[in-house]
Parts: sequence; C-alpha cells; structure tokens
Amino acid sequence: MIQKLIPQLPTLENLLNILCSNSGIEKAFIFDVVSKIYIATDSSPVDMQSYELCSDMIDVVIDISCIYGYGFTNTKKN
Repeated sequence: MIQKLIPQLPTLENLLNILCSNSGIEKAFIFDVVSKIYIATDSSPVDMQSYELCSDMIDVVIDISCIYGYGFTNTKKN
C-alpha cells in the first residue's frame, strides 16, 4: 500500500476530513492521476463503487483534456 510510505498521511487524512465536514462532500480522495491509485482519503470507509467512479472520472478528464487541452498547435500566419 502506497499510503504506508507517506509520513504525512495522518495530516492529509485530517485535512480531507475537514474538507468533507465543511463542504458536505461525502468522500474525498487524493489520487495519483497516472496510476489511478489513491494516495490519501478521509477517515470514512472506502466504498469500492466510489473509488471506481473516481477512477472513471479521471479517465474522462484525461480524454477531454486530450481533445480540448492546451496541446494545440499555433496556426497563426505571419
């Protein structure tokens, strides 16, 4: 588990708990976008459906950013 390698995990978990309690978010994750592994989460139990939904949303954001992102070429003529 990657979470055991992060010494700041309790602090991250606490910050995510505060985020959830102040904003009404049901569950919060911090993801590594490339591997889709969550680095930290709040203290509520992890529901696999929520994790899978977040993973799918990461794919959608990556796909959309490939289409509409900043990687376009400049076609301005001099």
